[in-house]
Amino acid sequence: MNSDIDSIREVHEKEMIKSLARKKLSTVKRNIFKWKRKLCGCPPGILRCKKCGKYQRLYIVYEKKAANMIDGVKQESFKREIYVGAKNEIARKLAEKAYLEKVIACGDNTIKCLEALTKDNKALREEALDLLPEPIRALVPYEEESEEFIDRWKRRIKYAETYDKYQEEKLYTAIDGTKMRSRAEVIIANELSRRGIPYIYEKILRFSDDEEYSPDFTMPDAVEEREIILEHFGMMGESDYCKKTLHKIKQYQKNGYLLGDNFFASFESNDVVLDTEGLMLLIDYMDNRFSLSG
Repeated sequence: MNSDIDSIREVHEKEMIKSLARKKLSTVKRNIFKWKRKLCGCPPGILRCKKCGKYQRLYIVYEKKAANMIDGVKQESFKREIYVGAKNEIARKLAEKAYLEKVIACGDNTIKCLEALTKDNKALREEALDLLPEPIRALVPYEEESEEFIDRWKRRIKYAETYDKYQEEKLYTAIDGTKMRSRAEVIIANELSRRGIPYIYEKILRFSDDEEYSPDFTMPDAVEEREIILEHFGMMGESDYCKKTLHKIKQYQKNGYLLGDNFFASFESNDVVLDTEGLMLLIDYMDNRFSLSG
């Protein structure tokens, strides 16, 4: 039992680290873009600090390093220093320029670290291959692994076990011919088909606690080379249904399916109809993030 708990905790920790790294990566990239735009508006020159006796004095340095030869004539570089006071406006702007250059450099280093945390298995394999000499690389049995993850997943799901109880409740048909239990599910399925996103309906998941679940839609995540699930909870106005839904969400998260990471959901009730516009935005977000359609 303890080993199961430890493995669940490990899954949670890994997924949380990747999720946090992706969010931080997005924030850092936005900030660097903003800083670079600001840097473009800074004046030319470099602010330097020199010690003169007991005092530190500020100088603006204008420096140009010319090419050695231009049209057969040797060009000369030049360097000019101008003393400025600490209250000089240009000095202030050049101080900001120096700060922006440093913070951008730090940001670039942070991006490299965060990208390493979010790197998927395929990228790691390709990076490892690049480190090998060509004769050795040619001997590595890599062909099967290098196939596109989505293509492998499509072949594998043909043999996946799905929930086959209460077939009589499947009164609705999606555009690809899949029988479904609600109109909302058909709307989702049709949108996935329109985008070319492969899915399997009600694929069975079995967790270590012997509970069995069949999420409405299971799809391939080509970025992380895993599966993600989308559930539509359509009777949230009913008390028993709500309790079962909350228990299901808890079990999903306990077993590594985290809301907003590899588990997504939509909701409706008799009083609150399906938000189709919001649903399209959710599918759009998932497709862009995970490259679901390959």
